[in-house]
Amino acid sequence: MVLQDVTEALDLVAKGINNTRTIVEAVNDGRKYLEKYHPKAKRDLAAMLDEIRKTLRGLSKVSRVVTHFQFSVAGAARDLEPVRFNNYVISSKEELQELRDNLSDLKGSCDRVREHRDALNQQAGGDWWGWIGLLGEKREARRQELAVQLDDAYAIDQHIIDNFNILMGAATAALREVSESLGSQTEADPANVPKAARLLRDYAAAFEPVEDECIELAAELRQLIDALR
Repeated sequence: MVLQDVTEALDLVAKGINNTRTIVEAVNDGRKYLEKYHPKAKRDLAAMLDEIRKTLRGLSKVSRVVTHFQFSVAGAARDLEPVRFNNYVISSKEELQELRDNLSDLKGSCDRVREHRDALNQQAGGDWWGWIGLLGEKREARRQELAVQLDDAYAIDQHIIDNFNILMGAATAALREVSESLGSQTEADPANVPKAARLLRDYAAAFEPVEDECIELAAELRQLIDALR
């Protein structure tokens, strides 16, 4: 049941990431138009995309807490795995807490996304979706759709906080269930390591698409930002 709940939570986060990819594709498609007709807008657009890139990197750091541990299930090393995993859980909790403490920085990043978006809209004539028009998009409905997707993904402070809290909660739940599969709160049985390894593998399979997409999209954004500057 916990795995299903975590998967549903990850689906919510993935929606925001997919919306971001749509924005990246729109910028890529319209970059030449922007460079030719609105070169002064490139600076604000590049800055806005860089803030989004930072957010994606933050999401990938949360996800890797689940994906970056691998059990040894055979041989003498298996007997040491409960202790090694316990130490990993402790360090992961510290890492998640550090990310949680830095959430205000990410909230500030969202504020900056809004500021640069508003600056772009002013350059485009003042409409709240006008910045999409700087890319040469003439269809009003499409401009509104892209603007909504950007807001839904990263420009609303509470939404980004919700996304991070969802992902951190999912990572914490995953590690807790794997820990419980090793034994009781006070004792862990090396014989349970294969069971824990299978469970962690299932969780990692759920988290890996989110992590991979964040890393890949952040890399694409870096290339796009460099091209705009």
